[in-house]
Amino acid sequence: MAISYKMLPNFLSADICDKILENIPPPNYDTMPSIDRSVDLPPLNTWYRMEKVPFRIELDLSDEVRQKLNEAIDEDFSVALDRMYITQYGVGEGCEPHTDPAHHTIIVQINDGFTGGVFTLDDKGPYHRYPIELNKGDAVIFSNTWNLHGVKPVESGVRQALAIWINYDKYKYETE
Repeated sequence: MAISYKMLPNFLSADICDKILENIPPPNYDTMPSIDRSVDLPPLNTWYRMEKVPFRIELDLSDEVRQKLNEAIDEDFSVALDRMYITQYGVGEGCEPHTDPAHHTIIVQINDGFTGGVFTLDDKGPYHRYPIELNKGDAVIFSNTWNLHGVKPVESGVRQALAIWINYDKYKYETE
């Protein structure tokens, strides 16, 4: 099966990216809880650690991001729990290939000033890793049915990205 994705250049403006980052609390690495998201629903606006992602915070889906989603997606959809997630990777941190519990995922690069940390898509056939270069504000949307996704280790700086889980309403009853 071929890699199936769509690039969305300049999905968010630099101003919207900056606004998202300015409106989140700074991580407190000393008191950050570890959460198994398959067991517990993380509280909003709280940084936490996960097995796959070093640091993540869950936020209510913003009006600006919802508007951009409506412009980019041509069919009826819903956003899982009406949440968006910001992931943060420091030097040496990355994310092994995995899928998310949604039909599609959108990843938006919301900062710059780091090296490494390249986003990758892998097909579920023979192991092939495809690098996807994203600049601040760029997004990629892909199916979780056919693709694994991950992040190569960051070499310098801090990488922050926004993740949104999308489900299509026409499949609502097939996934419940």
